[in-house]
Amino acid sequence: MFGGYLNDNLNTERFNMVFHKINRVFMMSVQRAFLLTFTTGLLVACSGSTEDVRITLCKDLVPEINTRLNSPGWDKEDVKFNGYEDMEVALVFSQSGSKGKISCFYPYNSYDDNAITLSDPASAHDTYPSSVVFNDQKVDSRELANMINRVLLKQGKQAIDKGKKAIEEGTEAIKTSLQ
Repeated sequence: MFGGYLNDNLNTERFNMVFHKINRVFMMSVQRAFLLTFTTGLLVACSGSTEDVRITLCKDLVPEINTRLNSPGWDKEDVKFNGYEDMEVALVFSQSGSKGKISCFYPYNSYDDNAITLSDPASAHDTYPSSVVFNDQKVDSRELANMINRVLLKQGKQAIDKGKKAIEEGTEAIKTSLQ
């Protein structure tokens, strides 16, 4: 009388045990896939050019100052360190046969020399310019602040869009692998 019940009970326990193991393995793979996608998205959004942020910002200011220069070619990049004074990033560009020059000045912002500032002198300077000279004319400081804000918003939006695209692609890859 109890033999069938015990046998059914054992089968149910085995089934539950196997079901829980499969479920746990499946959930772990979904979690790993999510973490992989999320991490990839973060890496893609945060990685990018190895160019110094000061040079990138200076380049991105050119189309803000002169809207006709939307994608100039960069002929020369020159970074000048002046001891404890402003660092100058001087860029020469050309587009459609016309040449121009922009110089961005980044203030020194370090209290003491340490291993980081000695090995990377640019790290002792701010990451936003205090003044900019475009084709031998100084840009107004108020207008410069507005331009820097617009450039930083564009750069942030590009980074978010890049990360979002990577996450969407990763999600699609996971969906296809699960089907």
